[in-house]
Amino acid sequence: MEKIVQSVDALRNELEEIEVLSKAMDLRTEFLGRLEEGDFPNKEYIQLCKEIIELIPETDNPTDKTERFPKTIKKRLIKRFSGCVACGEGIVGGSRHDPVIEVHHIIPRQAGGGISIQNAALFCRFCHLDIHS
Repeated sequence: MEKIVQSVDALRNELEEIEVLSKAMDLRTEFLGRLEEGDFPNKEYIQLCKEIIELIPETDNPTDKTERFPKTIKKRLIKRFSGCVACGEGIVGGSRHDPVIEVHHIIPRQAGGGISIQNAALFCRFCHLDIHS
């Protein structure tokens, strides 16, 4: 009987994890869908990103946490959004090297988020810090 209870508890835990990850992926889909529709700048993106980070547990993922987005992805994001998707802060001087605009991993690297255009959004330094605070 004890093994059955343990099995049921293990299944219940797995289902809870699946539900949490499913909710996080739904938020990511909502985030990307709204960006696709042109709903930016929008401060609600900061809260969406915070919720995603809170939902997704950190893993022992082999992803290098210091790995950065390639310049090509940042250039494509700058061309598309022209600045922060939350507050609309533009790129000073229009340089892709401008440190005021940063690329954010929608699904965090430490939770398995990849280095891809589908997992990226532009935020100014202040909005990006707000997400991670």
